[in-house]
Amino acid sequence: MLFSMKRLYDDMKTEKSTENILTTAPTITTSSRDVYKEGMEFVDTFKKERDENGKRMDWKLCLSKGLKEGILFGYKNTNSLRVQFTKYKNKEVAAK
Repeated sequence: MLFSMKRLYDDMKTEKSTENILTTAPTITTSSRDVYKEGMEFVDTFKKERDENGKRMDWKLCLSKGLKEGILFGYKNTNSLRVQFTKYKNKEVAAK
């Protein structure tokens, strides 16, 4: 009895794992670097527009606009976006 239950379990486990296997590779249109750079350029443009209008940077508004446009995603909160943008700008300055 124990042997047949184990075999039944192993057969069920095998069936489930084969159901989730992809038959074709997913198509990736852009690399993660391109997406990251596009997001940081969006933030930079947003920040410059705010500066030109004499307004302070509004990270909450920037993140919400970026999410609506489908550019900024994967950021837990405005603080994580701000930190990533600061790192991006520091690397940009160091490269010049």
